[in-house]
Amino acid sequence: MPRSWFSPVSPPPARAPRPLPDPPPHTPRCEPPSLSPRAAGGDLDAAQLRRHARAHFNVDVPRPFAVVRLECRALLDPSRYPVATMALQALGSVVVAVEALGQRVPGLFVDTTGWAFAYPLARLCGARVACYVHYPAVSAAMAERVASRRRAYNNPGWVASSAPATTLKGLYYAGMERWYRSSGRWADCTMANSTWTRGHVERLWGPGWGVDLVHPPVDAEELGLARRARDRGRAGGGDPTATVAVAQFRPEKGHATQLRAFAMALGRWDKLVMLTGEARALLEDTGSAANWGVRPGGLARMRGRPRPRLVLVGTCRGRADRELLARLRDSLAALGVSDAVTVLEGAPWGTVRDALASAAVGLHAMEEEHFGIGVVECMAAGCVAVAHASGGPLLDVVVPAHRPGGHSKPASGRASPALPGGARAGGGRGGGGAGEGEPGAGDEVGFLCREVDEYAEALMAAWTMSAGERAAMVRRAQARARRFAPGRFAAAWVEAIAGVAGGGKGACPVDAEPRWPRSEAGGVLGWAEDAWSESPGPSDDSEGEVAGFDSGGEDKGR
Repeated sequence: MPRSWFSPVSPPPARAPRPLPDPPPHTPRCEPPSLSPRAAGGDLDAAQLRRHARAHFNVDVPRPFAVVRLECRALLDPSRYPVATMALQALGSVVVAVEALGQRVPGLFVDTTGWAFAYPLARLCGARVACYVHYPAVSAAMAERVASRRRAYNNPGWVASSAPATTLKGLYYAGMERWYRSSGRWADCTMANSTWTRGHVERLWGPGWGVDLVHPPVDAEELGLARRARDRGRAGGGDPTATVAVAQFRPEKGHATQLRAFAMALGRWDKLVMLTGEARALLEDTGSAANWGVRPGGLARMRGRPRPRLVLVGTCRGRADRELLARLRDSLAALGVSDAVTVLEGAPWGTVRDALASAAVGLHAMEEEHFGIGVVECMAAGCVAVAHASGGPLLDVVVPAHRPGGHSKPASGRASPALPGGARAGGGRGGGGAGEGEPGAGDEVGFLCREVDEYAEALMAAWTMSAGERAAMVRRAQARARRFAPGRFAAAWVEAIAGVAGGGKGACPVDAEPRWPRSEAGGVLGWAEDAWSESPGPSDDSEGEVAGFDSGGEDKGR
């Protein structure tokens, strides 16, 4: 099927979100099309984009493509709009779609950004519309933060402290929600990447709206192989206190929470490791060390383990992110952890993979993370996952989870606090959910937390686990991560979209293994959503067949 992809800004950050590496090129068949695609919108040529995809995402693009630039792509730059950023970017996305559709009207318009505002235009031009929503442009969680007057990345302090400003912003969000709903309902096929996202889309677009749950893919096998190769070269399986956090340096990713929690846990570690043998025995006998998260026998193990270290791996999209990273670096000295924290900015995929394979604990602190590919990668790489008890990690990924305070809380049946309708964990064609073969209560695959002290307790627990306890949790977590394999995603995508792509349901069996080339490192080949763009932008298809919308992340400059 001939196709084009429009990526208005490129190259992307090296670790831009990548929830859709194998999109419509495989629709509706299980093998790739024979004609070459066309990409549009960036500052790099085709050869540079291919090298970037290989270096940063381990994705080989097997066929040549041309690059066509969109003249009005600058309208999608959030830095142009100091106020009403979301509304003005939405208008910009419509303008860019006008330019794209003016060049070529596709038969199928595929959006993977969550910006639904161009759907009516695409439909009126004669295209069918399919969307894969990985983070709604407007969500109930955003509106709730404003209504509760809670300071957050989308609700600055001057708004949260002002009743009139809060009222005005609430009206602004209500208007955006109406626009988003009226545009989104033009879609012929709607897919969501997580239970959390599906719940928000169903609420926003109205009751009875059919949303297919298609979880994003993670190559758990490659990450598992990297871990095994690394462990074979290290006595005892490596450093049991090494901690890694992989996420873009963006306000909503919770790096400040990560650093405060790490500093708190490291302070506890330093105090406990200096205790005399008599004091350690007393704490073990009374169980007092458990109040800080120390596992049974952990005090004795601590003396034989290295002092914990944290590696922050991420990228910056622009000036605002670089300023955030500078503030984070400055905070290290104030927190007393300068000597225990390393920052890797803009690292290629090989470095990210090695960082995951070298760590024992994976830390993730974003609240209401839509799915949590980073969390799945940590689990697949053999890390003990410590994530926020909300969104995708709560409902789809870290299932069941251990909650600090001695509670084991399976996510199945539990509603995310910001998820309307009490959506339940599990289900979905893409894998995930508490289904057959899943661990039951007491067989946790990781830790879920809400407050800084809970994160600190979970880190202490992960650092002081026995080797056997860690190995058992890692085995369960890796089994969980394999439920999000690329083959499952590809088959789920094909089944969900086949009805609007002309192939009909059942064009590709759900359990079929996709038949397209793999890279030498084992990654599935395909196009990466968010891989070549920092901002949402349209794409259309040559020969009027398939179009796509590329995005640069969940934030959208709210």
